[in-house]
This record gives sequence, C-alpha cells and structure tokens, in this order.
Amino acid sequence: MQAKSTADTLRPPLQERSRASTDRVLAATEELLTEKLLEEVTLAEILERAGVSVGAFYARFGNRDGLVPPLHDRYDERVAIIAGRVLDPARWAAVSLEERVRSLVRYALTVYRRNHGLLRALVLEWRLHPERITDQQRQRREVFFDAIANVLIGDGTEINHPDPRAAARFAFLAFGAVCRELLLQGRVAAPLPTDFGDDRALAKELSRNVLAHLTYAGPPTPGA
Repeated sequence: MQAKSTADTLRPPLQERSRASTDRVLAATEELLTEKLLEEVTLAEILERAGVSVGAFYARFGNRDGLVPPLHDRYDERVAIIAGRVLDPARWAAVSLEERVRSLVRYALTVYRRNHGLLRALVLEWRLHPERITDQQRQRREVFFDAIANVLIGDGTEINHPDPRAAARFAFLAFGAVCRELLLQGRVAAPLPTDFGDDRALAKELSRNVLAHLTYAGPPTPGA
C-alpha cells in the first residue's frame, strides 16, 4: 500500500492565518524538542508556546501523531537548502579526501547535536511506522545521499574501493547508524565508551572509519 502523502495527513489551510498558526505549532514543537523528548512534550506546552487553541490544533493536525509528517517535511526543506550550499562539489574540488571526510563528519555531528530531539522523533517514526514514509521523502533521501557521495568521491583518484559510489553511500550510512544509536536514542542506548566520550574524539574515530572504507582496496588476489 502506498504511503499517504503529508498533504493527505495534514489538512490544507484555507487562510493565511491558518498557515501562520500551523507554522507556530511546528516551530513551538521544534523548540520544545531542543529541551526534551517528544514523548515528554505535552500538548498544553505546544499550544501555550504557539498561542493556538486546542480546537485549532485538532482541526489542523488531527492528533499528536499528525505533527510528525509536517515536521519531517519542514526539516527536509531546511536540509535541502543547506545541502545545496554545503554539498556543492565545486566547493570541495581542491580539498583532499581526508579533509573532505573530516569536514563532513564534523558538520554532520553538529547537525545531530543541534536537532537531537527532532531527529530522534523522526527516527522513531521511520522505525515504528515505515508505511508512513512517502515516496517524496524517500526520493529526497536518495538525492541527499547521492550529493554526499559526489563530495566524497571527488575526482575518484583517492578512492581505492572497486565501486566508489557504493562505498561512499555505505560509509555514510554506517556513520549515520552510529550517530542514531549513540546520539539520538539517548537514555535507551548503551553508554558511549569513555574513549569516545566527547565529540572531538568521536569525530576522529568516525572519520577514520569512513576514510578506511573508501581507501581500502580489498585483500590481494591469490597468486598475484
């Protein structure tokens, strides 16, 4: 069954005032997610911060679960704007592979930290309700990972992996998995080893892992 689009989940506002109240609710929710987890945020807190009535909220979102799809789209829109600037291959043309990896890892860690509560809510939504992910959201993810791969591959001269694009995509997927488990899950995740107890040490280790995957050519051919 095809996932419902955000337009199906979120009733289209009929007036500018309704759009403004919707934006206030989403902005208020994101602000609260910098302070606590989504399951700890009460509807009363959202409404008070947004200045929106209970009736207006339910008319617009249906229920609390109705917040997640528009929050997802709102975040994707920001990512697309930032990615268009940060992941422009021309800006990395003269940068070595090692520095490209280090820079992307540091930047991604910063994004995870700043959006901890929001990203945790989105990750849980993806895991618990994969049927709600829309085709448009999947396509945006593909575009984003291809943009990252383009930066990592560069002119290809520093990549030893036999399939540079697959290697670049896998390396950053593995990086994202570590970030999700160690940064997003928070209280329910295993404690971070003390060796990587700060972001500088963690970024160094993650960079080493991505770089090793891209530059490893594989075991020597027997008899070569």
